Amino acid sequence: MKLLERWGGKEFYDTLTSIGNQAENMQIRRWSDGKILAQQPLMDMAGYIGHRGDYHDAFLKAVKDAGIEMNTSSEVVSFDEDKPSITLADGREIFADLIIGADGIKSKTRELVLGFKDAPKSSGYSCYRAYFPGEYLKDDDRYKEFVDHDCVNIW
Repeated sequence: MKLLERWGGKEFYDTLTSIGNQAENMQIRRWSDGKILAQQPLMDMAGYIGHRGDYHDAFLKAVKDAGIEMNTSSEVVSFDEDKPSITLADGREIFADLIIGADGIKSKTRELVLGFKDAPKSSGYSCYRAYFPGEYLKDDDRYKEFVDHDCVNIW
């Protein structure tokens, strides 16, 4: 986010951080009963925890406003770091000042960069994340402490 502030300017940075959760603290809770075991300040994470779709919308708007061409649903099959360029499955070669491969846990980019398949390995743990506006649960007393203000909880 600090790089985005430097590259995109204060206005874009403020847009992104306004999307995120504004809680001051994060609570670590026991999974079985929700009891708070520890609390710590979010510090420099405040404003950075938000819904992925909202961040995508902000990035897409910034790209459009900057007049940058977008190629969606385009499979990258190779890259050349010396040019720099990428080659798409349809044969087009696209040149860029910067190429970012952000294609998630089943990343093809990682394989292209490393030169070999590097499949994720299960740790045996599960992680679930939820983020939603509080109005969905505001009338249920069981959830009042979670929906009347921004909060971050880890069970």
